[in-house]
Amino acid sequence: MKTEKFGLITDYCKGKDVLDIGCIGDKVESEGGQIGLFSAIERVAKSVVGVDNNQKRIESIRPLGKNIVFGDAERLGDLKFRKEFEVIVASELIEHLNNPGMFLKGVNDSLQEDGRAVITTPNAFFSIYYMYMLLRMKPQIWPEHTCLFDEITATELFRRHGFEVERFEYMNDFSNISAPIKFLFSLWNRRFGTYLFFVLRKSGTVKR
Repeated sequence: MKTEKFGLITDYCKGKDVLDIGCIGDKVESEGGQIGLFSAIERVAKSVVGVDNNQKRIESIRPLGKNIVFGDAERLGDLKFRKEFEVIVASELIEHLNNPGMFLKGVNDSLQEDGRAVITTPNAFFSIYYMYMLLRMKPQIWPEHTCLFDEITATELFRRHGFEVERFEYMNDFSNISAPIKFLFSLWNRRFGTYLFFVLRKSGTVKR
């Protein structure tokens, strides 16, 4: 799934000025000195700035020369960027926030008028959640998550904060022992996918 997700996201970052929010969170792994998705974006973008709220981890990777600053995703205006961005990426971030609406307002304000925001988040109707419940077990939801979205609720939240969905996909993660179950569920109904992938444009702008 990492390859699929990275590919979908980096396709929108090629030759662009990119802001990657939450770029060194728990879901982004370090491999051979490369900081996961952020490094994948670095390889294709014109420029990339990362934002994360984990000062300790920012300091730990500073020797790698990554352009990552400390900041709050819900207070992007405080960072006073010198320019608006062509693409803003937030992968597996929005479900961790206290105030997703404040985050989206900051994204809207930091995005060029014809720019695109790329957002991924776990699917509230992920197949394995159902399997746990069928087995009368508690679904294994990440303890730091404050909310879960499906296509409908996320689209409405985006609309309320000045965005339209230009593209939507379900993504699957077939990388672990539960892969056969997830694969069978996805064949039956794609809405059981592991993750949601959105590309947003500002309301009223022209679709590319």
